[in-house]
Amino acid sequence: MKGVALLLTISFLALYVFPTNGYDTQLGTTLLSTVNGKTLYVGGNGPGNYTRIQDAINNASNGDTVFVYNGTYYEQVTVNKSIALIGENRNTTVINAKKNVTVVTMISSDILMKGFTITNTYGFIAWNGGIHIVSVKTCNIKRITITDCIITKNAGGGICLSMVSDVHITNCYIHNNSCQSISILKDSDNITVNNCQMSYNGCHAGGLTYIGGIDIFGEGEYCCSNILVTNCSFLNNVGMGISISDVKNIQISYSIVSGSTWGISVQGKAENIEIHHVTIRKNSDKGVFVSGTSGPLLNINIHDNTISENGNNGLWSGGISLSNCLNCVSIEHNTIISNKGNGIFLLRGSLNRIIENNFMNNTHDASFDFDSLKFPFGNQWDGNYWGKPKLLPKVIFGYGGNNKLIPWINIDWHPAKEPYSSVITERPLR
Repeated sequence: MKGVALLLTISFLALYVFPTNGYDTQLGTTLLSTVNGKTLYVGGNGPGNYTRIQDAINNASNGDTVFVYNGTYYEQVTVNKSIALIGENRNTTVINAKKNVTVVTMISSDILMKGFTITNTYGFIAWNGGIHIVSVKTCNIKRITITDCIITKNAGGGICLSMVSDVHITNCYIHNNSCQSISILKDSDNITVNNCQMSYNGCHAGGLTYIGGIDIFGEGEYCCSNILVTNCSFLNNVGMGISISDVKNIQISYSIVSGSTWGISVQGKAENIEIHHVTIRKNSDKGVFVSGTSGPLLNINIHDNTISENGNNGLWSGGISLSNCLNCVSIEHNTIISNKGNGIFLLRGSLNRIIENNFMNNTHDASFDFDSLKFPFGNQWDGNYWGKPKLLPKVIFGYGGNNKLIPWINIDWHPAKEPYSSVITERPLR
């Protein structure tokens, strides 16, 4: 039985830990050089097997593998060595924290974790919960891979990363936790979240809302950067599906965000944010919210998305809402359809680009608002399809001033005569 488990472990390391993705190069090199390290077994019925995961880790060395057979292990686990920690089956290999604050804490670099259910923590704080990876001054943690895990029913969050780099979270199902599914905080860099489902996370408690989606938050001078979220689904999370603040070089792609209050939020200081090929639908207030109120924004690109059925017919509600955005947002090649409220709403926004989008069946396709000192000027509306062929320029109306009595207009001078395809491969006639 041990020989079978060892063969499975080595096969996994060969197939998964050494992908072509350059982010994993150092992790692969580290484990490759020690793949002949010993394998320690937990559970099962072999002679000399450990009964506790922590005991096996304590007796492991860098480069070893700890293989855990099916069963429920009531313990908190601290991984303080460069090892592979592998469960036999993610549905039936369970680490249960017994209402303690964290299930798994990682305080070393070069760790692979695969094949567990992580559950049953206590405490409504994001950095409590399922898996906690936080660097300290004496240890800069990097090269962590978490794959094929279920993280559920924790009173804190699912996974918390802070001041770490080169972390890859793949093929995980994170659901029914009380706080964020994943928190990426304080100067974390080179993070990939791929092919994960995050659903029914977050809660309302004590008059507070604990958001349930991914929270990417650099916290002021600690700027998170180089983060990719792709091929993921965010379903029915409380508050926000994805929250982005104090960050740079973030890409959200090929994903679904549905069933939250706000689908995707970009606020604070943010630079080089790209949201593309995402289905953003049925969020109760806003599909996408971008605000420059609390910090400067630069190069926010929202393109090739389907943004539909969001909103509640409120003034700021609907598909995309921009607030205090000056020469920083480009909205191109999206299909913005059947939103309750505005397809796009601009509050005090100037010099932004709204190019070659489909606007169809929204309560109001586009509108804007402003106060007496911040007239919207220079927004480039061009080549959009407005629900039916237009022979003349499309006028977008807005109002402002202290009592909203000052009319104002923006103009799309070249509206499209037919809708663009969902995946834009050619431009229709103008």
